[in-house]
Amino acid sequence: MKNKFSYGMLIALAVVLTAPAGAQLALAPYSEDFEALDAGNGDALGWFGPGGFSAFGIGYCGTTCFDDGNPGDFWYTYGPFAAPNGTPGFSSVAVGQGGSSQGEQQVVVYNDYNNTGHIDGAQLIEAIFYREWIVGAGDVGSTWKFSFDAKKGDLLAPTTARAFIKTIDPANNFALTNFVILDTTDLPETWARYSLSLSIDESLAGQLFQIGFDTVATNYDPSGNVYDNINLEETFCNTDPTVTYNGCDSGVPNADLGDCTMNDALDACALSAGHHGQFVACVAQLVNDWANDGLIGARDKGRIISCAAGNREAIFYRIRSDVRDVTSGQDGSSPQMWGEGSSRSGSNRTPRGRRR
Repeated sequence: MKNKFSYGMLIALAVVLTAPAGAQLALAPYSEDFEALDAGNGDALGWFGPGGFSAFGIGYCGTTCFDDGNPGDFWYTYGPFAAPNGTPGFSSVAVGQGGSSQGEQQVVVYNDYNNTGHIDGAQLIEAIFYREWIVGAGDVGSTWKFSFDAKKGDLLAPTTARAFIKTIDPANNFALTNFVILDTTDLPETWARYSLSLSIDESLAGQLFQIGFDTVATNYDPSGNVYDNINLEETFCNTDPTVTYNGCDSGVPNADLGDCTMNDALDACALSAGHHGQFVACVAQLVNDWANDGLIGARDKGRIISCAAGNREAIFYRIRSDVRDVTSGQDGSSPQMWGEGSSRSGSNRTPRGRRR
């Protein structure tokens, strides 16, 4: 059966995700590598164990539905409840699935096979595994990054899977106010690291902040993915959605490179360049490396280099190393232009006309 789950039902999804007893006040750095959890303890992943995770289920119409309903329509919810360990539903501590960076134990997240709506594709079941905080007033203005290691488990089409950051407003009928997702349906069979980020503005104070993973499956189709080294931290990196330089938007997704993002790498090129040519050469080396690593395509390379090459005026700034914005001084000072107290001697110029 083709999976007709409608992502347009986000509001219905948000209404039912209420705060569990384990919700934490204010955002705080968090990490979990699952090594300290007792794989044989059914409470290890939930509220009453060290894991502190929640689970929630949502049913959508499949081959059967309520009157006037259509496949993919929202039908019902159940939960939240403490995330289980070692049952046919939602999650289990996995042993021996890791590589050198994952250790001995991980978590496998899958659908809820206790739900009989799976039978003959009668319903689409969404199974959600997550942790939750309440956004405090002191969190406003910060940006938080959710990162994790992941690899493919036994998931097969038409099952889908995602990682997410959500914010939900309890004061507005639990409306979903942010839903940042990463599709984990087609993960490789080898471990890799992934991340999502969200900036907190004043409208989010008092709202629920969730990180986690979900799957949508029917007919008892396989749905497992394996995750490890879950981390939530405040980040000071540039988390704009696309690679943008001095107002030029390349349209290329601004990927997380591990320490920071592609936009931060471009800023580093600007700060180290002695002149515009050096900046463009630095960016060209970056995009070649990213393309070789499979992070961007050939057309993406051209778009990013075009933005870099077209920002000649912006690059002729000399900026102190403590200033991140290459077009204006964040400490209230004005950046220096070439010719304003700085040398532009022949030693700083790219040689021209030299024969090889």
